[in-house]
Amino acid sequence: MRGTGIIAASQRFECLKIAAYGKLATWQRTLGEDEIVSVLEATLFEEKDADKALTDKAYRDINFMHQRKMDHKIILIITIKNGTLRS
Repeated sequence: MRGTGIIAASQRFECLKIAAYGKLATWQRTLGEDEIVSVLEATLFEEKDADKALTDKAYRDINFMHQRKMDHKIILIITIKNGTLRS
């Protein structure tokens, strides 16, 4: 779970950067600064890619943790049904 917490914190930071670059690009577009807009939009695209990568990683980690938990439950059930559970 700690890994997903770190991912969530990273995504929070990515969200702030996405908002900032988006707003800066809008302001520069209004001022007619097309060259600056291009740079900001490229950076914005990179930040969105980073956010998507973090989301994908979180889903993989959560699914892996869920699968491990389910595997342990199945092993426990099989062990109990076979009467091999010992304390």
